[in-house]
Amino acid sequence: MADIIDFLNLLKNVKQNGSNGWTALCPAHDDTENSLAVAQGKDGRILVNCFAGCSASDIVGAVGWKLSDLFVSDGRSGGSGSVSGSGPQGPGPVRAITIADLAEDKGIPLDFLSFYCEQLPFGVKIIYKNLDGKPAARQRLRIALAAKNGSRWTRGAGSPLIYGVWRVPRMSQESDALLLVEGESDAWTAWLHKITALGVPGADMAGKILKSYVDPFAKIYIWQEPDNGGETFFKGVTERLAELGYGGEVYVIEDVRYKEQSAKDLNELHKQILKQNSGDFEATKAVFKEAWKSILSAAQPIDLSKITPKIKPLVPGVYFPGSAAPDPNYLSNLDSASLEASTYRNLTDMGNADRLIA
Repeated sequence: MADIIDFLNLLKNVKQNGSNGWTALCPAHDDTENSLAVAQGKDGRILVNCFAGCSASDIVGAVGWKLSDLFVSDGRSGGSGSVSGSGPQGPGPVRAITIADLAEDKGIPLDFLSFYCEQLPFGVKIIYKNLDGKPAARQRLRIALAAKNGSRWTRGAGSPLIYGVWRVPRMSQESDALLLVEGESDAWTAWLHKITALGVPGADMAGKILKSYVDPFAKIYIWQEPDNGGETFFKGVTERLAELGYGGEVYVIEDVRYKEQSAKDLNELHKQILKQNSGDFEATKAVFKEAWKSILSAAQPIDLSKITPKIKPLVPGVYFPGSAAPDPNYLSNLDSASLEASTYRNLTDMGNADRLIA
């Protein structure tokens, strides 16, 4: 499917040229003067032209695309990924958000957030890594402050991961408890306040949780947001923990209130406390720490033995009556389970980010 934003984010020195066009350095030759023109046709297809003479196939090939990627599979171009919105010059892309925009919206220090994001010509790439700290096959692109208004996975052969898994080795040495939250913003907030946490990038993506992510922790806390998505998230996570045969304690955090004000998620709680303290981060850390202790003390235990998993628990030779024997290669994939035995400690970014707020 043609996706103008994804294509532009693969180029360098991208500049707006009119209401629906751009120039950039051509990736097919040693360009120094923005020889490449990019536009989106009325039918949505991506148009490319190098004034130095590079062919369209060479241009798209230089960024890992094929000519067919400029169109949808049935020959029509466009799709949900195409640029839309109302720019100052008529139809065209809205202003790309920056890491600074995201930091301000989430109430998170820019220098801290910059360790976990990369600025792109159109939006912010949220950096996902495997257990070994190497870049994951799929990254997350944010083109709007709210994920629901503009968030997508980049192209790639692998499947999406749980956010923050590269931090598991170190986090498991620092705490015996793990917090599971929805999305990256709550994960950033947790890390900011020295809380061991992983972000599930979607209420219905609990199936991406692996044993290697949760087994190092004796306790797991699940933050359930007060909406339908929160119910889906809680149900999915508990079922997943049950099918993984997780043997630790499990608790749910719900109906969180601070100063009689509801806090939908961890980031909202952080922003409430930050506002109360007039943006003073040091004061916010101290107040948040006490609030977090109260929240943990109010968390309710969950009995996983009463949860019916969708598939058998991961115990060799044991599975539910009436179900087929499990695939022996279950959980084996390049993004995750092949790294289950890894003990890498490539966590430089994490350490640097932590030192900024220590």
